[in-house]
Amino acid sequence: MRLDQPPPYKVTMSRNGDSDDPSNRAGLWSYPQRKQWNAALFAGSCCLYASRMALPLTINTVANEMNWDKTQSGKVMASFFWGYAMLQIIGGFVADRWGGDRTMIRAAYMWSLFSFITHPLLSWHSQYSLYLLILQRIAFGASQAVHYPAVTSLITTKTLAKDRNVTNTLAHVGAHFGNLLQGLFGSLILTYAGWHTVFYSVSLISFMWAFSVDNSLVKSTHVHDAPKKPPKQLDTVPWRRIFSSPPVWALITAHFCESYCYYILFFWIPTFFQDTFPHEKGWLYNVAPWIFSVPVSVLCGKLADQYASEGVSMTKVRKVLCTISYVGSAVVLFLLSKSTSYEASIVLIALFMMFNCVNHSVTGANSQDLSPRFSGTIFGIINTGGCIPGFFGVYATGFMLDRYGSWSLIWCSTAVVSLFGWLVFMLFGTGRKVI
Repeated sequence: MRLDQPPPYKVTMSRNGDSDDPSNRAGLWSYPQRKQWNAALFAGSCCLYASRMALPLTINTVANEMNWDKTQSGKVMASFFWGYAMLQIIGGFVADRWGGDRTMIRAAYMWSLFSFITHPLLSWHSQYSLYLLILQRIAFGASQAVHYPAVTSLITTKTLAKDRNVTNTLAHVGAHFGNLLQGLFGSLILTYAGWHTVFYSVSLISFMWAFSVDNSLVKSTHVHDAPKKPPKQLDTVPWRRIFSSPPVWALITAHFCESYCYYILFFWIPTFFQDTFPHEKGWLYNVAPWIFSVPVSVLCGKLADQYASEGVSMTKVRKVLCTISYVGSAVVLFLLSKSTSYEASIVLIALFMMFNCVNHSVTGANSQDLSPRFSGTIFGIINTGGCIPGFFGVYATGFMLDRYGSWSLIWCSTAVVSLFGWLVFMLFGTGRKVI
């Protein structure tokens, strides 16, 4: 069998009701197309998070230049989530109707632009720099909010159920690779070319990614597809059924808790190491946490697909992976609160990120289980819930550090949040179609 040919298909029925019969595959990606889109979505999330990490990476340099304290720095970083919460549901709603690929690319042009203008805004009116940057971060967050709801909708409409875990994982795990690249090259750029060059470089790369995908994969897909109106059955979203479903609320709660843990570390890791180990090299602690994230995420996606194809209940798969992710993260955070060693702290944060990325095969994919038809809309809803710890938790962390100066308090409270999310999902979560 040639490598570019799809494997032979068996006629089966997935647990969410999708037929795997090749005769029913009209409009889905072919095997070569799926490989191309896997690479494109991986690169897209890489650019998305590399651009998002630019500010946490440079915040201490920017804050020193602008004379900001930690509360003000936390306010600037948290403002991203005010915008990020605005367009989650709308992004999924639009993507479900007009195409996740087009929605994703149009948004990418916007967030590339907003990232590019970071330095000009701060150098324009320095007396208003804090407020200008807050407004820019709100707009930047709003444009990035569309990405994952659009990706979720795209994957659900273009792949079979048995192929979604790997594609979904690759679409999310690029974020960790983007963080790794930004941590490595961004640290070097910051040292030798200044913080403004970090924003300029990642913005241009992101724009190039969007332009290339728009003029290759997106354009070729819509040239070959016959024009058609949005499906009539998508005109009405069952909002009451969605918001009265316990599994949906379990997913919202679990994603809220996972996002809280992730964003606290994502935005405050550089500050933690600079406060605790001020004489250590920045590139190491900006790179090391992300090293194992990509292979572990891909492995979990492949295992989930394999177990699903063997008839294992998707509910069981999701809950086993949830236990590994949330309980593992909590244990590591409790250990981190007691750590006084630079090397041990790096290892523990790398382990946290490894456990956290297992969640891509839990809350990252569960909306597709609950409702294949409205997966983009549901993902927008749960990601809106995930934004709350972004603007509340990130700001509150800065406030608590200014008030109490205790990193141990931060890590222990974050561990408790992780355990709460695990408990709720284990009690009320499911991998079955409910809407």
